[in-house]
Amino acid sequence: MVNLVQLGLWVSIPFLGYLLNLFFQKKIKNECETKTDLFHLFLMTVCGIAIWSIFLIGSVLLGIYNSEVFGYAGWLISLVGLFFISKKIIGLKEVKLNIDIWESIFTIGLLVLIVFNVIYPNENILGGRDQGIYANSGIYIANHGSTIRDYPLLSAEDYNGSFLAGLYSTPGHITVQSSDLYSTWLAHGYSTFGIEGLFRVNTLFLFFSLILFRYFGQTFMKKPYAIMATLFLGFNLSQLWISRMTLSETLTQVFVLAAILSIILSLQNKNNTFAYLSGFLWGMTYLVRIDVYLFFPMLIFCHIIFNLLKKEVSSSENAVWNRLHITNAAFILLSVPYYYYFSKPYFLALSDQLLKIGLLTIFLFIILVITSKLKIKVSSTKYLYYCLLSLILITVIYAHWIRPYIGPFATYDWPGTPLDGTRNYRENSIIIICLYLSIPIFYAAVGGLLAAVYSIMFKKEWSLIPLVVLIGGFSALYLYDPQISPDQYWAIRRFIPIIIPGIIFLAFYGLYRFSLLFSNNRRKVILTIVSLSLFTFVFQQDKALILGKENNNSWNQVATIANKIPDNSKIISNTIDTLNTPLFMAFDKKILQLSHLRESSYEKLLTELNQQKDGDIYLLGSMGIFGYDRENVEDFDLQFSSLEQVPNKLPSELIEDHYHLELSKLIKSDKPQNTILGAYPVLGVEESGFYNSEVDSLGTPFRWTDGNGSLVIPMDTEYQSSSVQISFNNIGPQPQNIKITANGQNLFSGEINGPTEKILSLRNIESSDNKITLQIESDVWNPSKLEEGSDDNRNLGIAVNMIRINNSLSSSSQDLTDVKTQIQLEGSDNLTMDTNVPKNITISLSNISAKFLPTSRYLGTDQNAVKVGQLWFNKNDMSQRVSEGRTQLPFSLFPNDKLQTKIELSPIGYDGKPLPPGDYEVWVGLIQESVKWFYEYGEVPTKINVHIK
Repeated sequence: MVNLVQLGLWVSIPFLGYLLNLFFQKKIKNECETKTDLFHLFLMTVCGIAIWSIFLIGSVLLGIYNSEVFGYAGWLISLVGLFFISKKIIGLKEVKLNIDIWESIFTIGLLVLIVFNVIYPNENILGGRDQGIYANSGIYIANHGSTIRDYPLLSAEDYNGSFLAGLYSTPGHITVQSSDLYSTWLAHGYSTFGIEGLFRVNTLFLFFSLILFRYFGQTFMKKPYAIMATLFLGFNLSQLWISRMTLSETLTQVFVLAAILSIILSLQNKNNTFAYLSGFLWGMTYLVRIDVYLFFPMLIFCHIIFNLLKKEVSSSENAVWNRLHITNAAFILLSVPYYYYFSKPYFLALSDQLLKIGLLTIFLFIILVITSKLKIKVSSTKYLYYCLLSLILITVIYAHWIRPYIGPFATYDWPGTPLDGTRNYRENSIIIICLYLSIPIFYAAVGGLLAAVYSIMFKKEWSLIPLVVLIGGFSALYLYDPQISPDQYWAIRRFIPIIIPGIIFLAFYGLYRFSLLFSNNRRKVILTIVSLSLFTFVFQQDKALILGKENNNSWNQVATIANKIPDNSKIISNTIDTLNTPLFMAFDKKILQLSHLRESSYEKLLTELNQQKDGDIYLLGSMGIFGYDRENVEDFDLQFSSLEQVPNKLPSELIEDHYHLELSKLIKSDKPQNTILGAYPVLGVEESGFYNSEVDSLGTPFRWTDGNGSLVIPMDTEYQSSSVQISFNNIGPQPQNIKITANGQNLFSGEINGPTEKILSLRNIESSDNKITLQIESDVWNPSKLEEGSDDNRNLGIAVNMIRINNSLSSSSQDLTDVKTQIQLEGSDNLTMDTNVPKNITISLSNISAKFLPTSRYLGTDQNAVKVGQLWFNKNDMSQRVSEGRTQLPFSLFPNDKLQTKIELSPIGYDGKPLPPGDYEVWVGLIQESVKWFYEYGEVPTKINVHIK
């Protein structure tokens, strides 16, 4: 669904570019030799995007962003643009379109890329990495009109510096790590086209990036070479990946290419207008990404090189550089306080690097002043050129063929990760670049660099200086040390704004200069062979990954969770930022992630929860809160796909991540010590010696101990009349010895083999602080040493399903004739199933009698054990059962106990064959094995209508 009002801003972009072109047209024509009106139009359109960006980010920072206002403003600009265009069209006598074979190739290639990006975007809604932060910030801005994010519970000092990944806990409100400028464009994409529009905003920026790169190339080489270079950039894996992600590098690339193009035009034509525009566009890159501050000292270095090599620098040329630096500096002065006030933790975290950039800028400025005042010049001699040639070749050969293979190597100091102690990615950075671009392209770029240096020194092509310095400087810096997480394609982000386009430009520039040695016909043959070879290289690279969507259907999966949580409720979560970030930012859920909370604030959180009066409290993930019962709302089985994270090669497969997630509602317990423990962490109970929660085939949670699990349980003064109920399992290869103690006193010692439940008296346990320290010691086993192909190298003790304190000991009475229970189906009582395909359903079971209902685990035998049973009847003949089944209870039920569990409906008849298609009625109720079904005692079974297809 497209919102037509908000669409106005997008429609206005080319019209705003046209109006800017009209505004600057006279100055451009008076001062420029270039006559490519279309060229200028696209450049002005990017300036229009920059102008819109200022208004967008300004409104967001003021907290007044309104997508409809921007939409109406866009339509107004479009109408004004149409008015001026119509006047020009009326005055034209004839319109000629000059479309040759190369224009056709370019147009078709560009359309293929745009369509591909529209069809195959990645769904970057999940948190944890930058693309998720940008996307969720965009949605938040669209919904709220500002970047202000308040804390749903507690305050900044209660968090470990980070509220969620990429969201800093700062006084007053939460601060997003990155600049919000790019997110404002995502916000308007979301406001206009919904979530699908947000995922495709970078397609627009890809379009302008490729158009600019094409004209950028045509400034220095013939059109066919520029077009092939542009298409190679567009179809390159790195560009394809980044343009499908909600990452800011594509917008940065647009502004960088436009800024370089402007400075080239200003130097070629001594044009002050383009100098101002260049400074303005460089300034916009600073507002998009903080790491591009390095462009500022590099532009001063460009000026130094220009002054040193050019014998006579005219006043108009000096004016060009001065206007560029002044405008640039103005935006630096604007962006520094922006980052300081609106992204302060990130700004301070980068302060060391920013200080170095600042000192480098001051140093180069001093050098610029000295060389200008003293009019120091460097003669362009062959000896100097050969020295530069030798230096470049030696550096490249060392970096590509020597550094990756000789030590000592830089290594990662990342404890707890697979990369800890391994060789740093930077050692292989040129090898990785060649994987994306190919070795011939890389060395053609080296040749192009040498050709460009030659043209500057001996052919006086001064406008190449910014290209050589900026491309060469950034490439040298980031190829030496990218300072980024090393997994591909992630690490290639550093190279997207200028290095990847720069290498491709230099490669085709070198090819173009080389082809000038041959006749025109041979040039065409050379270009054809090179182009076919390069695109063969491109199209054989991981086609399956190109056509696959990362995190496909992630938005719908998160939305399903969000729809189950009432708006006025609070959510305590111990799941990952992957889900918490979109729930908090995109769906406005008041969520708190425990892993980001200071341990010293746990008690404060418990107090807050106990005082909550407005709205319910929900739990997301496998966890509990001491003093509360969990009422299961829904279980979610989630599946997300992402590229494998590999540091030294291109990803070759999509990794499927599966998550089982529980959503529960908290219910205040009359007896806090009855809180179920063991299967998951419980806030308010100290513990050690447990691994992360897992679930069995029916979704019942459990946790492995490491052979020495410990729980410190708060108790009231009546604990001496209580018992501890423990349900656990030995899934190892042989029986295990186990010892259970409370406050150091032995409760049980013995050998177990299989599912076991113990109810142990606490009558003789002493405590001076009203706490019970429960210790579970056992033998351990290691799956990786016993199971072939297992990579699980944990030392596993026993699998704990449930631990809780009960007010009394169990009753061993086997007479359940007057028992009263209640079974409720969680969901519809009308089901459709495929023949021979079991189906899990969730039930709630309450023991509303005064009887104890024992499990097989507790009794050590099926005899007299209580289970959940199912009886199948054919709807056309209810007189005869056609199938039945049993499900073990996860633990025994004391009077007034209740639990939620899953049972498996299995349409298999008594003869072992699948039940035939048709309509059935299934009775679900309790059975005491070897005694009777509870419905025979007068209990009413829960009845389910099942249609088998």
